[in-house]
Amino acid sequence: MEFDLRFLVTMGGIIASVGGSFAVVRSQVERLRKDVDALAKKISGLDTRLDRNDVSTSTCSQRLDILSGILSPSALEDQTRRVERLRADVDHLMKG
Repeated sequence: MEFDLRFLVTMGGIIASVGGSFAVVRSQVERLRKDVDALAKKISGLDTRLDRNDVSTSTCSQRLDILSGILSPSALEDQTRRVERLRADVDHLMKG
């Protein structure tokens, strides 16, 4: 099989093109890998912030439930009755 100059130049151009394409793809893959790593760090940070927010929201909800229980009409009525009883006892002791 005989290779002429034109064939060799064509093959050289194809090989150079494939080599250049490989270099471009390699650099793009490396850039994409860095981008994925950066995004993973950002997502991790967002997850941490979201977890903190969930804990804070849960704590506030528990506190609100406690306060609503303390300030419920039935609880306030019980407290008022106790205060009135204590006042009556103190008045009785003061007179007695």
